[in-house]
Amino acid sequence: HILGNFNNYYEFNTVSERLSKIPEEVWRTFKAMRVSSLLDIGCNDGSLTVALHEELQKCGQIDSLGIDIDANLIEKGKKEIQHMGSNCRLQCCDIMNGSDFLNTFNKIQKFDLVTCFGVTMWIHLNHGDKEFVRFLETVASLTKKALILEPQIWKNYKSAKGRIRKAGASVPTMFTSLELTGERVMGTIDSVLMSQASDKFTSKKVLGETKWKRQVILYLKK
Repeated sequence: HILGNFNNYYEFNTVSERLSKIPEEVWRTFKAMRVSSLLDIGCNDGSLTVALHEELQKCGQIDSLGIDIDANLIEKGKKEIQHMGSNCRLQCCDIMNGSDFLNTFNKIQKFDLVTCFGVTMWIHLNHGDKEFVRFLETVASLTKKALILEPQIWKNYKSAKGRIRKAGASVPTMFTSLELTGERVMGTIDSVLMSQASDKFTSKKVLGETKWKRQVILYLKK
């Protein structure tokens, strides 16, 4: 699982755990902002995408798209949401692959709300520092109004390295060449999203912390 594409992921990192970190006032903010489109990056089998979609439906009409690099997980999720119609979709997409990206986003340029839970480390480990920064810039460019991000802390990077080795897989070569390490990871995330990105965010609020000691952060644009 060097891409973070775990089977049964939401059994040990539950949907309810994530939703509990988003207070009622945030949902009210989304309603006031008239959030009508959602992109969930790294959605796994779409369980959290569906839960977010259902919460946002309480605020009004919503179109949701969950994307993940793992085709098997996406197909599994599609079977579970057949009853939901075309307003909630799942699609296999490697957001770091140029042609894959364009095929997915050639019509919809921005989403009112973008969510990205537990994905940043896997992008960083597999693609290195420069592509990690590009990923953050891409996330900013896809976001029209708000971003909810749950980035992994450096301790998670070390744990991932151990799990990969224990599973008998090769540790991504980028791991040993990373210069953005320790506290610089979170510093880079904030710097890119709030200063460097051409379409930057203007405010940040920590909503809470998961049992894995990861912050759930809300970034907003004016």
